[in-house]
Amino acid sequence: MKLLNLAETYLVGSQLTRALFAMNLGAWATEGWLTDTTKNPHSQMGGMGSQWIQGVSAKELLEGLVPGGATGQFTGSWTIPKAMRANLKLYGANAALNAIAIPVAFRVGKNVMRAPIAQVNRMLKMSRVGVKL
Repeated sequence: MKLLNLAETYLVGSQLTRALFAMNLGAWATEGWLTDTTKNPHSQMGGMGSQWIQGVSAKELLEGLVPGGATGQFTGSWTIPKAMRANLKLYGANAALNAIAIPVAFRVGKNVMRAPIAQVNRMLKMSRVGVKL
């Protein structure tokens, strides 16, 4: 397993979930299941024009897709597609630029740091950890 590739994938994935769901990848995947929800359903502010952005967790997304599933977070006129459109409008351009810049930065960094990375990889191989940088 290459740790730098894993970190790069996580950062690009976080940009995607930030653009669509207003949450980083870790929070999006775990909120409501492994961690407590950070939303307060009693403080709902209406409409996309209000600049209030609602995070949509994976649990809420799945519950919204299941017939009869209800999250309690998206009621009335504030729906998951509206939240996603609002989030994309606010975060989409920044996320797209970052999704392009992150792999470029990792590629340049790997080339610049080639010798130190090779030394660390040799030490990791001797320790039989099973991972590389």
